[in-house]
Amino acid sequence: GEALALPGAPDEGLSEAAAVQGTLFEWKSTPVLSEGGRFRLCWCPSKLQNCTEVSEYAVDAGILQLRGPYGGQTRRCVGGLPCVLNDLLGEGLEVGDVIEIRSSCYLGEATPGFPGVAVR
Repeated sequence: GEALALPGAPDEGLSEAAAVQGTLFEWKSTPVLSEGGRFRLCWCPSKLQNCTEVSEYAVDAGILQLRGPYGGQTRRCVGGLPCVLNDLLGEGLEVGDVIEIRSSCYLGEATPGFPGVAVR
């Protein structure tokens, strides 16, 4: 099958051109909005390829562990009662991480009716 860009990855997953003797790869245009997980890093040698086709990214450079919760999880709270979210799954979740209830992530506004700005 054809490899697809990671949803939520800046610039459709393509880094800026490597710097520092080809050892530094960055995505500076926008924040990473992908869910947490482990993803393949696929490399293209620019001196030998145009790096415009999926097939040109044939070298497996390793794994990116993206810290954060896995997407698609559903939890329920009951109006008028305290809300507790148990057993949230993800990569590298730590004590002190915070979740905010919003209508949509990153650009969305905080959800009216929830006290404070975040669930801690």
